[in-house]
Amino acid sequence: MMKKELNNFYKDFQKLFDEAIKLPPNVDSDQIIKMKEKIDKLYERACGLAGDLTKEKEGLNKLVDVIMKNIQSHSTEGDKTAQEELETENIARQTHFDLLKNPLIADLLRPDSLVLENELIATLLCEENEESLKIAINLMIEKKDEILSSSKQRLLEIDSEQNKFPKYWQSLAIMKNHEIANT
Repeated sequence: MMKKELNNFYKDFQKLFDEAIKLPPNVDSDQIIKMKEKIDKLYERACGLAGDLTKEKEGLNKLVDVIMKNIQSHSTEGDKTAQEELETENIARQTHFDLLKNPLIADLLRPDSLVLENELIATLLCEENEESLKIAINLMIEKKDEILSSSKQRLLEIDSEQNKFPKYWQSLAIMKNHEIANT
């Protein structure tokens, strides 16, 4: 499955760059925006795939930078509001891309997530990276209470003495403490 996903990624990657090369100099903004959306989606896919795709992600970043500069130079001349909106979008995109560097977060944010709903709690409790746990719990702010309650309940079911799985209890404490610190 992963090999097929990787092959499909490379096909889509090549197709995207072929499309970008063939763009005429005065392409309309709708076409450029669609291309940017394709780049963003392809970058997300790259983050969720196994293997070192650093060069491919750098290429996608460079391509989106070129596209954003094109949009900025053609559509915002003298328009401060449009310039600010584009800058805000650039910051949001970069923040999103930075989040995707974290493997757990990349898996959770994938549209076809590898982490099923019924596996979320176990995935979080097994996570060894404290920073990943904190980011994940922040991303799921509307589900925080449910996740914490369910996590504790499931742990008590398998470890009522709270001594068989100290790592899981530690993960729960990290999520709970992080919740308190951010409320």
